[in-house]
Amino acid sequence: MMKLKSAGQTYLAIFLLSMNMRLPITALPPILPQIIRASGLPTSLAGIITTIPLLLFALGSPLIAKCAARFGRELTVVFFFALLSLGSLLRIKLAIPTLMLGTILIGLGIDGGNILLPSIIKDKLPHRELLGISLYTGGMNLISAIGIGSIVALTALGGLTQTMGALFAFSLLSLGGALLLHPRMVTHRSQAARGAVHFWHSPHAWGITAFFGLQALLYYSLITWLPTMLVNAGFAAKQASLLVTLVQLVCLLFTTITPALVKTVWSRRLIATACFIGFAGGASGIMVTTLGNWWTRGMAILIGMAGGMSFNLAIDFFSLKTRQPQETVAISSMAQAIGYFFAAAGPLTFGFLHAHLHSWTVVIGLVIILAAGLLVAGWLVDTKDYLAAD
Repeated sequence: MMKLKSAGQTYLAIFLLSMNMRLPITALPPILPQIIRASGLPTSLAGIITTIPLLLFALGSPLIAKCAARFGRELTVVFFFALLSLGSLLRIKLAIPTLMLGTILIGLGIDGGNILLPSIIKDKLPHRELLGISLYTGGMNLISAIGIGSIVALTALGGLTQTMGALFAFSLLSLGGALLLHPRMVTHRSQAARGAVHFWHSPHAWGITAFFGLQALLYYSLITWLPTMLVNAGFAAKQASLLVTLVQLVCLLFTTITPALVKTVWSRRLIATACFIGFAGGASGIMVTTLGNWWTRGMAILIGMAGGMSFNLAIDFFSLKTRQPQETVAISSMAQAIGYFFAAAGPLTFGFLHAHLHSWTVVIGLVIILAAGLLVAGWLVDTKDYLAAD
């Protein structure tokens, strides 16, 4: 009975944490014009609101791993989600300094969950880790989809300041989830110290890093600029927001079902192939407006499928390719530090190319090339069962 109660509490904590592991970033692109007007942020730098968290995901990952080794995983998660809530509070005041500082703190906070949740799931749910990962990624995409779908209407109804206040209030739910994990500093600190490992000389670890970085770059770049791409293609802002919501809902569906499909090498390679088709085909096809709304919706579904499958597969690799939670922390930290640093260039690069070329054609060509790299990395990772530590 106690084990069932403990598992139930862990599931609840995972879901509450997942609620704010994409929403504070993905909710803002649909209301960027209002944020720009309210804060005075130059339009050319609008992509920085997405780029800053990605940079913090990269720069903060080694620090988070060290904090977990020193203070324990659970206590570290509490601290970083407190930073997330503080960042959300600061962003209520729509001035450039508070917007930037708040976004920095939010990026650090989310990174605490990014790095440590996979290892916490592996540790606390050793026989149900794929279910725990499915709850984590599914909850993240569910709340993100709801946020993207409702943020424009919420802002129109109550105003931008009230919307940012609602995002702060919502962040407190995740802080409550972190507290549910019941940090035990001494126990987890000693475990982390004994189990410190590194994978810097492992080619397969670099394959996981490449896969993680490419999927993050493609997802965050497309989710940032897809509303603008659709408006440029002739859609109304509300239609564009609904299509991006469709992307998120399909992400939710595929993050939910992907863990059941990753149990064999060939199933994982089929998923990597589907991700290539989804990103490359969906981004190319969504700009073709002459075939009607059914076609555009189909392309949005392809992008959502690729986003859901690729992120979940990347997280599954952390668990499937390691034997111990400490190894999971190590590969999670490595892949996200380097992968997100690479991914951070995506939104700014996409925006820069469009601003200077006044066309999305080159951007879409770049998406196809990056999706091909994702396919290659996904196939290469599974040439070995487990990672070998340095």
